[in-house]
Amino acid sequence: MNRNIWRGTIVACGLLISLLVSARLASAHHSYAMFDRTKAVTVSGTVAKYDLRNPHMFLWVYVKNPSTGKQEVYAFEGGSRNMLERQGWNNHTFAEGEKLTITYNPLKDGRTGGYLVKAVKADGSVIGGDPAAGPGDGTIPGVSGAAAQAEQEAAEKTKRQEKK
Repeated sequence: MNRNIWRGTIVACGLLISLLVSARLASAHHSYAMFDRTKAVTVSGTVAKYDLRNPHMFLWVYVKNPSTGKQEVYAFEGGSRNMLERQGWNNHTFAEGEKLTITYNPLKDGRTGGYLVKAVKADGSVIGGDPAAGPGDGTIPGVSGAAAQAEQEAAEKTKRQEKK
């Protein structure tokens, strides 16, 4: 009997450790670390491609660069298909050639695009992005006061170091 209890305890501990490790990996996968969540940027453009899939939604938009006059492709990432479908999204939420105004959290490395906060269609209808992305005003959900200021200062310090 003692042997069975010992064996069951070992199996239970192994399962618990597996669950904890996989939960940590899943959390890391859905990180916002590559986006500057202290900033919200807005651009207007034309949908090039829309892909509602797992693990994340992607939306590519042609945006005219004001300094060169050339079209650039911006890549926007969003939440999972499952989460966005619960908000009313579907495969026809955006169509190629459609005009949009996008608010997003930019990529920290300076590439064009970022994490989609919201999209406004030509008719004025608003398509909300991942609620965890925040309201689109540069505030970070769940972070306020000194913590938000410290995160913004750290992001600015990183930018200064990258320019050197």
